[in-house]
Amino acid sequence: MGIWMRLLPGGMALFLTAAMAAQEEDPSKAHVRLYKKVAPAVVYVAGNGQTGSGVIIDKKGIILTSTTACGSSGETVTVITKGHVQHKGKVIGRVNNKELVLVKIQGENFPTVEFGDSEGVKPGQTTYVLGDSFGSILTDDTPALSVGVVSGLYELTKSNARGSTYKGKGIETSAAVNPNQDGGPMVDRQGRLLGIVTRA
Repeated sequence: MGIWMRLLPGGMALFLTAAMAAQEEDPSKAHVRLYKKVAPAVVYVAGNGQTGSGVIIDKKGIILTSTTACGSSGETVTVITKGHVQHKGKVIGRVNNKELVLVKIQGENFPTVEFGDSEGVKPGQTTYVLGDSFGSILTDDTPALSVGVVSGLYELTKSNARGSTYKGKGIETSAAVNPNQDGGPMVDRQGRLLGIVTRA
């Protein structure tokens, strides 16, 4: 194995070997690992004539989604989990000005995501968005994944022309967000939940 050496000012030497270069992991492998970890917890959600995505946050079937995915009223929603299993979900909590909905489905030992530190998010941080992009969960049992970085942090104080009612801190990401991904998770490089996708 060859060693390349370059003398630097002050007598310092820099050694680079082929083995060191080989240790640099292909970024796509990290993306694949993250997808395998998070995707099983991502679900399809429908209610009040709206459709979108959600994510399971508790093994006993508690799902976090958005009002933009299943409406700002109503007591039941349809949920489709991994394997095209359809559930009747009961709304157990809703905070409309945060566009958040909690839904409970029957069952246990569901795959989940863990919570990350949304308060510690910084511009430039790598983020991933998963969801039912163009019906990918509904038709193919496969959540879509996109990768980007945090492009900005904003305080949202009023409704906008797209119909969002969210008020509070918003995290903007350059990751692609496609139709039907409302309510899906945005996660960090470890697959920890940072936020829920909304139209704001």
